Amino acid sequence: MNPPEATNLTEIPVLEARGLQRHFALGAQRVAVLRGADLRVMRGEFAAILGSSGSGKSTLLHILGLLDRPDGGEVLWNGEALATAGESRRTELRATESAFVFQFYFLLPEFSALENVVMPAAIARGRGRAPKSAAERRERGMELLERVGLKERMQHRPQQLSGGERQRVAIARGLMNRPSILFCDEPTGNLDSRTAHSIHELLVEVNRELGQTILVVTHEADMAAVAARRVVMRDGIISPE
Repeated sequence: MNPPEATNLTEIPVLEARGLQRHFALGAQRVAVLRGADLRVMRGEFAAILGSSGSGKSTLLHILGLLDRPDGGEVLWNGEALATAGESRRTELRATESAFVFQFYFLLPEFSALENVVMPAAIARGRGRAPKSAAERRERGMELLERVGLKERMQHRPQQLSGGERQRVAIARGLMNRPSILFCDEPTGNLDSRTAHSIHELLVEVNRELGQTILVVTHEADMAAVAARRVVMRDGIISPE
């Protein structure tokens, strides 16, 4: 499978990191995880950050997705600098402009696949590009589950689904509010190679057909290979592959 071409990109990055630094305490030591990471992701791009375990890639993704704050440097979303943004602004952006797909799905077990998918829109309450009414949320949720190949599994609960099906639900959930950027943290790290390949194909399709901006962090070369652009993270610094 050939990676998608990065097309229809705008001049202003949808996401930019400038000199990000992050340190963590390890006993009496202060360990540097990010050492001045720089990255630009353009609208409509499918980019991958490839790196070994401990290279800092997940820490970087969490800071870019506003789940964590850096110790130095800054993050810009659509040109907006967020270094001094309050928690209410960060929460709003997380709800309306971004979405995460994690390795372990994080689906709510007591809800059906469809209910899991529409939940971000219920939380957003009509803000941003999220569907505004319950009927619109349900319709979009059904459309997304059909797109990811789960038309016949909408009413199944997570424990009734395979690992690959759960990840497809998670991807549909991530697309629910039409986010500016979809962050994927090791999205196939918990799947066998055949199932992982099908998720690779799905992400490429979502990028190509919906124009969805995607940023993936992974240690898997096969996952990174389907992205239009790849960068490598080593010791908290990003460099071209």
